[in-house]
Parts: sequence; C-alpha cells; structure tokens
Amino acid sequence: MVKNRIVMRPEILVKAIREAKIVSRIPQAIEEDSIYAWEAVLYRGILYAKQILSMEELVIIKVEPPKDKKEREKLRVLLEGKRVTVKGKTYHVGGLVKKLGGKRIASWIYLLPKKTIPKLLEQIGPRGQVNMIS
Repeated sequence: MVKNRIVMRPEILVKAIREAKIVSRIPQAIEEDSIYAWEAVLYRGILYAKQILSMEELVIIKVEPPKDKKEREKLRVLLEGKRVTVKGKTYHVGGLVKKLGGKRIASWIYLLPKKTIPKLLEQIGPRGQVNMIS
C-alpha cells in the first residue's frame, strides 16, 4: 500500500494499532472479525515510520514576548541573534532559531522543525510563551 501510495482511513489505522500483536510466528487468523496479525504489524510499522518522518516537518511557532523591554530584547537576541562589530567589521551571530534549523518569518513568528520544539522550550524557559500555529 505504501508502494502504491494509497491513503488509508484513520479508523483502519487506529484498529491496526489496537489489535497489533507481535509473535514469533504469524497465525492464520485470530478471529473472523479481526484483521490478520501480520497486517496489524505492517500497519504499526507504517505508522511508526510516519511518526519519525513527521518529526522533520516544519511548523510555525509564535512566541509571546514579555512586557518588560529589557527582557523582550534579551529574548529576541537569544532567538534571532545579533550583529557584532569587531575592528570595524560587522558579523552576524546567529541565534537559537538558526542553530535549530529554523527561519524567522515575521516578528516573533518562526518556522522550525517539529523535533526541535522541546529544545526551544527548554532554552526559552519562563521568558516567553510559545504557541504552535500549525
């Protein structure tokens, strides 16, 4: 089914997860109403693979900045980075968003891989509130 790119209904996938049983040998049939055990294992494997692949998807994150101007600027520098001038040359130091493989879309709105959200939350802490838009 994956090879032919057929989309399955969610009810079938949920049923496959609930009824999946892993044994050393594949029985002929569990019951007449249930699906074959090997099909359940197949669907569970497909779902596991989709979960891993979905962690690479990009999601839109909105950060609610604090009201205090100094704290807001510290959070912005942490997320976006800053420009540093050394001996007349200007360098751009990347922030946390760049390190996590994301991009800035607008002010306080970022595009990040889903798997990096826990790292972002860990770094921000109580400074700002993070909301996932998609």
